[in-house]
Amino acid sequence: MIDENGDRRSVTPVPASNFSGVPGFPKIHTIVDGDSLWQIADKYYSRGHLYRVILEANPVLGSGELLVVGTTIQIPALSASSVVSQPVARRSVEPGFRQYRIRKGDTLYEIAEEMLGDGLRWQEIQRANPELDSGNLRIGQVIRIPAAK
Repeated sequence: MIDENGDRRSVTPVPASNFSGVPGFPKIHTIVDGDSLWQIADKYYSRGHLYRVILEANPVLGSGELLVVGTTIQIPALSASSVVSQPVARRSVEPGFRQYRIRKGDTLYEIAEEMLGDGLRWQEIQRANPELDSGNLRIGQVIRIPAAK
């Protein structure tokens, strides 16, 4: 595996015995182009916000910001404590808003252009998501989009 500094490191998998005996877990996932931890957690747990469980089970991923294609990781079984310790994702969309999942390469301007028909309306998206860092959009992050005018 190549780390975030470009140095080659050996990968030591986390032993399966570290996870609870839930049938079918742990699972093995091989990173492919376009993967994010959010997307992987959504695939296996149907809850993208539980990506931290995967990150904690795979120390070789470091911060999780840089996923190397071809890296094999373990997807652990969820425990009650891992689900409770994670933030709860917003399940419903407020009236007057739609949801949008950030994709690789997105900018607020491009999202506004696609979803609102005018890239200059990017500030409306920023106001609808005050916690959003427009200079650091996270792939897989779900944001609110105001209804088109």
